[in-house]
Amino acid sequence: IFVGLWRWGSGSTTKRITSSFASLAILALLAFLWTPTLPNGAPGPLYATASGNFAPIPENARGTLGDAVPAVDTLVPPTLREAPRPAPSAVPGSPSAVPSSSSSVTPPTAPATTAPTAPASTPVPTGTP
Repeated sequence: IFVGLWRWGSGSTTKRITSSFASLAILALLAFLWTPTLPNGAPGPLYATASGNFAPIPENARGTLGDAVPAVDTLVPPTLREAPRPAPSAVPGSPSAVPSSSSSVTPPTAPATTAPTAPASTPVPTGTP
């Protein structure tokens, strides 16, 4: 689409400007449709549909790359074939990832320093050579 618009606009400056604005309008429409969160707090229409219908590939799924190309199982080590799984508390958005208001959270303390530290700035010479 974009190449066709660009070629169509090569005849004159007016057509080039029109084709450029049409390309920008298409990109803006796609960005609006796929935006995760719009200013009103709702997701974009296509993002909402895609995330609502999403289901991850199960462990026992057939028709994977390893099934189609058996050499993948011998070439790729098992550590690279299986994605690392985050701890349940590390999953964003899960109830266990958000600390409850009743729990007390203590901020980390800085280690105590025993030696004096150097000044942060360096001395500036007062005269010029």
